[in-house]
Amino acid sequence: MTFEEADSIVREWVKLNKLIMEIHDDAVMWELLEHERNNRRRLRVMIRIYNRASKLRSIRETADIARSAKG
Repeated sequence: MTFEEADSIVREWVKLNKLIMEIHDDAVMWELLEHERNNRRRLRVMIRIYNRASKLRSIRETADIARSAKG
């Protein structure tokens, strides 16, 4: 993800929320969080991105566990 792409996503709160809910790759969310942390450092934005990234990671890890479970 380029600086311009990340910056355009985190610039507006409504746009940020909409796009966050459309992203299903936690790696992208961690990139967005890192971008915000290194640039504007807005607490609400970082928390929102972190919460979505954590949720996506949880979904992925639960699916991994389910695949490895017996039966």
